[in-house]
Amino acid sequence: MRSFHDPTGVRASDRPTPFAPKAPLERLLYDTPIVGIGTFRCRASHPMFGDSGPSSTYCFVFPRTSVWIQHAGERPFLASPRVVTFYNQGQEYSRHKLSVDGDRGEWFALNPEVAADVLSACAPSALGRGRSVFGVSHGPSDPQTYLLQRRLVEHVYADDRADPLQVEETVIHLLERTARLAAGTPETIPDPITKTRRELVEGAREYLARSVTRRVPLSELAAALSCSVFHLCRAFRQVQGTTLHAYQEDLRLRLALERIGGGGSDLTRVALDVGYSSHSHFTAAFRRHFGVTPSSVASGFSRTGS
Repeated sequence: MRSFHDPTGVRASDRPTPFAPKAPLERLLYDTPIVGIGTFRCRASHPMFGDSGPSSTYCFVFPRTSVWIQHAGERPFLASPRVVTFYNQGQEYSRHKLSVDGDRGEWFALNPEVAADVLSACAPSALGRGRSVFGVSHGPSDPQTYLLQRRLVEHVYADDRADPLQVEETVIHLLERTARLAAGTPETIPDPITKTRRELVEGAREYLARSVTRRVPLSELAAALSCSVFHLCRAFRQVQGTTLHAYQEDLRLRLALERIGGGGSDLTRVALDVGYSSHSHFTAAFRRHFGVTPSSVASGFSRTGS
């Protein structure tokens, strides 16, 4: 397996990336050292439609059109918006026209070690052998999972500095869901919450509290706690009842509320100081969380002198 460089939490346009898109058909929207998100667009009339070359990474794809896909040495299958397709790095495959729109979809790539960790825990029958992380070529896509990935794509498309912790957790969660569906593996009863697991989560809470205004990639957090990223995500959800990103965002927004309450605050400066990329993203998050805008809170606090 490949080793990956230290996380930066920014998109790949300014640095090398392990998730190189296949030009000219693919576009990389966002990446960190452990996940990548991109688009694939190929008209049926394009000379590369039938064979666009082997997969350059380990990824799963949500098609937006219908097309016949055939992995080398396997039977063809119908890929559509109701299906998720899986590709190992170097996977050779071909496609055959079905929709007049050609082949359009979004792909989600992962560090192979992380992907294998997810499959081993959630859907071992979908785990491949050797360098093949994925042992399945495709599986069903339920409406909730399809909506979740579309929302994530729109999020990173709108904000190229989206929080890496949020993006990474969501991609891992998407793989967990799609792998279970592909393998026909039901949700399992959670393991008992042990002392060791509680201590791990306490360590994560402490790290996030000390880094509340900073973007913390999953790989950094997991390395600091000496555990795998998937084990950390799963343990935190089980013990805390929420995601790592949601927990950190709650801390950020409460900190912002305190700073706004001081009166005379520059809301743009508050947004940047607590870790948001812009005033608009901060305002949207604040309103979702508290049900009011930061400006309305600021004006109310100013009147009461709180």
